[in-house]
Amino acid sequence: MPADRLPQRELAQGMVRPPFPTSADLRTMAAGAEDRVLAQRMRAQQRGARAVVLDELLDLTAVVAHSGETEALRVPEVRDLLVRAERADSNAVTAVLLHPSVGRWLSWALRAMHEPPGGPSTWAGTPPADLLRLHSIAAAVGVRARLSFTLPVPVHGGHVHLPGLGAADLHASGTDVARVVSHGTAAVVEGDGVEVRLPSPSDPNPPGWMPVHRVRTPVGRRHFDFVLEDMDPYRENDALAPPDRLGPVALTRWRRTIRDAGRLLADLRPGQADALTVTLTALTPRPDAEPTAETMTSMSSSEAFGGVVLSMPPDAVELAATLIHEFRHMELDAVLDSLDLYETGREGADEELYYAPWRDTPRPLPGFLHGVFAFFAVVDFWRELTHLAGSRHLRRRAQFQYAYWRIQTSHAFEALSSTARLTTSGRELLAGLDDRTACWTVPEAVPEEITALATEAVVAHRIRWRLHHVSPDPHAVSELADAWRSGAEAPPKSVAGVLLPDTAVPSLNQYTARLCQWATGVPAEGTAIDPADLARLQGRQHDSRRLATSQVTRRLQQPGRWARLALALRRDARTASPGSTDAVAARALVHCPEAVRAIFARIVVEPCAKPDPVALAAWLGAPEGLPDLPSMHSF
Repeated sequence: MPADRLPQRELAQGMVRPPFPTSADLRTMAAGAEDRVLAQRMRAQQRGARAVVLDELLDLTAVVAHSGETEALRVPEVRDLLVRAERADSNAVTAVLLHPSVGRWLSWALRAMHEPPGGPSTWAGTPPADLLRLHSIAAAVGVRARLSFTLPVPVHGGHVHLPGLGAADLHASGTDVARVVSHGTAAVVEGDGVEVRLPSPSDPNPPGWMPVHRVRTPVGRRHFDFVLEDMDPYRENDALAPPDRLGPVALTRWRRTIRDAGRLLADLRPGQADALTVTLTALTPRPDAEPTAETMTSMSSSEAFGGVVLSMPPDAVELAATLIHEFRHMELDAVLDSLDLYETGREGADEELYYAPWRDTPRPLPGFLHGVFAFFAVVDFWRELTHLAGSRHLRRRAQFQYAYWRIQTSHAFEALSSTARLTTSGRELLAGLDDRTACWTVPEAVPEEITALATEAVVAHRIRWRLHHVSPDPHAVSELADAWRSGAEAPPKSVAGVLLPDTAVPSLNQYTARLCQWATGVPAEGTAIDPADLARLQGRQHDSRRLATSQVTRRLQQPGRWARLALALRRDARTASPGSTDAVAARALVHCPEAVRAIFARIVVEPCAKPDPVALAAWLGAPEGLPDLPSMHSF
């Protein structure tokens, strides 16, 4: 084998035997019983997979370099440096390869190199990939392994980025390409007339060098040890992003919140907390406004194992729940790298879509499976917190979240279980999850009033979702509107709905967050409660119904107003007979709100037409015996 060839066995030696995942691993993950050993095997699998991608990219890059289109590329030197580093300090290679931004860029660059129909040898001009970043990756490895080398590296926005280490400020040089020179124990980044030393024991804070923010904090018997990544140009997506350094106040807040979240995870989910200390390598803060539970966002990616991109959490509890959630996504991504859990090849316009209560839009099977798997751990998190919360406020918050997500995740699991696209491994994973739901049926110490609020949140979310994404048959709507105008005693037919996703749907989770705040007794500052909601929550049923009805007649297209009317009628129906006007209208608004709204809208286009929305819903009706919650399995 040529000396400049990067042997896959050198970099991929982290591939474990037995390979991850085994059937036992699937059962462990389904049970939420992950531990440090499983996470180490998963990390080794990802390390090996990342090395294979790097090796393929080097092969393709060598073709481009040989063509002379990119003179600065030095593929043989990069190969040699990586092999030397692997033999001298394999942990240095692992640390850089598993940095999330490296994985994200490797995948993007590999796709870009495969874009020409004839392969990379057909490129005319410079390929649309920042190929010189290969040098940055190799340089970061070489610096960590304390090796001697010299490599040209790209300059982005005046900075030279070494993944997982930091950035050198070369604005004064004005160059697009600099170089890293390392003598083993000391390294420097050189530009035109500018030199920035890297940290050393004798000079830990050299001028011009911006180190990554490293977080090291106890998590039970272990430690979180990862980077708060706010500089790397590939920290969030494929597009180059300029550095956005955290200020001292924000950095302190992040560190404190991470510390407290680590303590909470160690108390609630010690096994998963141990696994997280192995898996998590970087958190990427998203700049945003003052955080709240209803606006916090997070994401992970199959291409960036070990990384989470997230907005500032409102507190340590929300961060802990988010980390558990994203850890489960990372797990499933790792599983899907080796196993098919569902049949592929059905993507496109005819692909089946699902109601995923954690998302505002319908989801295809892959994303739906991901969400169900992740939220099983979220339910367990809140369930544990109902028992261990120290304050009344936190306990009631946990009770609400547990009650809400138990309902939503259980129903989503039922829908997932109905698909015929699962493979043998997929069915094995779901069988383990099914066993896990047994503990959710055990009566928990959740007060009745909190269960009622959580159930109202479920109903409201499903009504709003249907009003955005389910469209009734327009011909049936016209026929029913005509029947109502003519004074028909009963509708001549039912209305079928089809799924037509609304791509402009706003966030549907704000209402759930507000009901949770009401359950805790401490609404967030500045949170406005709609008068109809306030009347219902205070038990003023007549006022609630009157206000909600008035809202619907004035702004009939707004989904939130129909949801309020449905919730008001649903409370009234508790004390009414199943055949009463209120009970029948409530069922119609809960189970087919899109039909009621569409018929109402068709009627009011006539001059002076002012139908009573409650009377119309009762006329349209819904059969007795329907479940309390609307089914979201099919449309």
